[in-house]
Amino acid sequence: MDPVHLELLVKWLVDLQKIKPSSEIKNTIDFYNLENNLRILRQRKNSNIQSLDKEYKSVKNKIIAWMKNGSKVLTHGDFNPANILVSDENLMVIDFENTHLGNPLVDIANLSSYLTILLNNKAYTERLEKETILLYEKYGKKLTAEEKDMFLVYKR
Repeated sequence: MDPVHLELLVKWLVDLQKIKPSSEIKNTIDFYNLENNLRILRQRKNSNIQSLDKEYKSVKNKIIAWMKNGSKVLTHGDFNPANILVSDENLMVIDFENTHLGNPLVDIANLSSYLTILLNNKAYTERLEKETILLYEKYGKKLTAEEKDMFLVYKR
């Protein structure tokens, strides 16, 4: 990913999180897509399904606890490369049907997760992940150790 585009995306996310939404925005995370993916893996008799189910339950419980106790901001809800249109000088984000009030790290972790999968280059994606966090801290706020752990959980 082009560093200029990454910086624009992170800045866009931080700006989105500063918007004070109306009370009509939902205040929950939709786990449907992840649960559907697990159901497909079960149908295909994936050999890792038991460990994936166990990890999913653990992650889901952590996310629910954070949603109850943590700060909530406007989040895109499906922030991934398929919903980002890029030209030489412009970026456009589309598909706001999953917008909700949620943890500020959800979107940035989701983007990082998708890029890790798509780019399939561990060294590059680790560097990209660090750069993404640094940019988030530059435009948003410094992350605590607990928030960095949250980022890693959301990224899974």
